[in-house]
Amino acid sequence: MRGRLIPKRESRRLVCSPRVKRGNIPHEEEKKLYYVLVITASVVRTFFYVVDLAMLLRAIFSWFPMEPNKFTDLLYTITEPFIYPVRRLFQRMNWFQNSPLDMAFFFTCLLISLVTLFL
Repeated sequence: MRGRLIPKRESRRLVCSPRVKRGNIPHEEEKKLYYVLVITASVVRTFFYVVDLAMLLRAIFSWFPMEPNKFTDLLYTITEPFIYPVRRLFQRMNWFQNSPLDMAFFFTCLLISLVTLFL
């Protein structure tokens, strides 16, 4: 059997990277699905980082008295859809109604941080 040549089809299968064992070669659909999931997670993570940064800027700007301008309106437009459901829940449950701090803001920051942590 020394003189027998291996067909090219089989020789390609034998030559593979050392990390991928024979029989464990991922299918193209699995690779595509993996890349789609990685890209989607990266986009969602980046989106929540932007929202987290907007919330931080909103908190900092709330310390300084100033007239409403386009930038603060943009910060409120970005962050309020996340804060409003938590604030509404707290009002329904009658939680933190007499608190001098906006606890809905803090809980929303916590929730966003947890979501980005698990991505």
